Amino acid sequence: MSHSTQVAELLQRGIAAARAGQKREAHQALLKVIELEERNEQAWLWLSGVVDSREEQRICLENVLAINPDNAHAQAGLHWLDQQSPPSPVAQDHCPRCQSLVPLSDTTCPHCGQFLIIPCPNCEEYVDVKETTCPRCGQSLGDFRDGALYHLKLAQAYLEHQRIPQVEEALARIETESLDDPQMMEELGALYERMKQMDRAIAIYEQAIERDSDNAIFYARLGAIYRQRAMPSEARKMYEQAAERAGDDPTVLFGLAQSCVEDDATPKALKLLKKIVRLNPECAPAHLLLGDVYLERGRRKRANRHYEQACKLTSPDSQIGQEARRKLAGPEAFLVAPNQVRRGGIPSRQSHFRPRERPGCVTVYAVLLCISAVLIGLGGILTGSGNSMAARDLVNGEEFVSSFGLTSSIISIIIAILYFLLAMGLWSLKNWARIIAIGLNILNFLSSLLPTVLVVSALDLYGHRILLSSYICGVIIYALVEVYTIFWFITNREYFD
Repeated sequence: MSHSTQVAELLQRGIAAARAGQKREAHQALLKVIELEERNEQAWLWLSGVVDSREEQRICLENVLAINPDNAHAQAGLHWLDQQSPPSPVAQDHCPRCQSLVPLSDTTCPHCGQFLIIPCPNCEEYVDVKETTCPRCGQSLGDFRDGALYHLKLAQAYLEHQRIPQVEEALARIETESLDDPQMMEELGALYERMKQMDRAIAIYEQAIERDSDNAIFYARLGAIYRQRAMPSEARKMYEQAAERAGDDPTVLFGLAQSCVEDDATPKALKLLKKIVRLNPECAPAHLLLGDVYLERGRRKRANRHYEQACKLTSPDSQIGQEARRKLAGPEAFLVAPNQVRRGGIPSRQSHFRPRERPGCVTVYAVLLCISAVLIGLGGILTGSGNSMAARDLVNGEEFVSSFGLTSSIISIIIAILYFLLAMGLWSLKNWARIIAIGLNILNFLSSLLPTVLVVSALDLYGHRILLSSYICGVIIYALVEVYTIFWFITNREYFD
């Protein structure tokens, strides 16, 4: 028997029983019809004639009108019921917050907006707002008189049970009640972050900054969000604002250092990280990042020291400890095993940096030293001949002239060789290279002043204008290299172990 046929037979049976005055049989048949087809207009209409109480009659007729508002029989039946007995007064209760009278059927006070019932975060049973614990499951609900704090705790509990619609209702209530409370705004923004609603969290922190512009936490939170969104410049600006207000707070300084690294401002990041480990020597993340910065600059030994320190401060199972140990093991630790790739395994996250053998500026300087050595070597012959002419004009005697020129040439060639050796030594990045470079350049620069004056005077006296111009250009280039040498080693001494 089909569904529709069964419904039609039961309906006919119920109507026939009702007409015959057999209310019990009619009641049973019509209820079965409604169980099978809840929106059966005729079943509800005939059922209203066989129920026992007027309240049940009213319910049946209201259901008929809900299905068909134009049903004349139902309208007439409700009109007759209204004439038989006046409507009972609506039950009311006092709002727990403003004490206004509120119908028991309302879920929110129309006067102050207070929730009158709330769903339990655990079992979802609706509970009177005056209850501090759920009568059904014992879940703690808090005291509604705490205002925004009450809704904050509810929002956190709803979020733990993934009741997202209830979380949003509670957060909306917090926004309306605590816009002037910085601590509550911080908690509100943190909840939006946990819900991955970053745009809303940004808006909350920006509103909080407008009300409390000296609070470093809001700037730091914005910086963290911008870092997650791969916006290093914006993150750096926010962390700089936070650092100005927080002073020597290692947490804020570390966030600023991270954003500087991501914004390619590693010199500033290096200074910040050094300051952090001085303020808090047990900050393992700072040691790990400091090792990365040194490794990126080609200072493997210094990087290893900080990786070792990070290993000492963390357990082998921690993420920081594992990463520090991999980097301490060397570049081969980042290679993926072939069987791991075949199985679809995902290798551990590689370092943000790739170590280089030497900083680029050291390479540039080494090349400049080689050029300087070539200039000095080639200029040795010119210097020797120039010195010979100057000496012939000043002193009589060929023997002295040739020995003076030869000596000048030999000295220039020796200095050129030393410059070549120094250029090679720079690639090892040692302190001795820096010390020798500064000493040699200062000594050589000062000692070359006197013969340079003599050569220029002699060339000018004998009219060698072209030779004089070439020599002066060589002297200028040599002087520029000398000045650059001293300046570079003073400003970049941190490159050397």
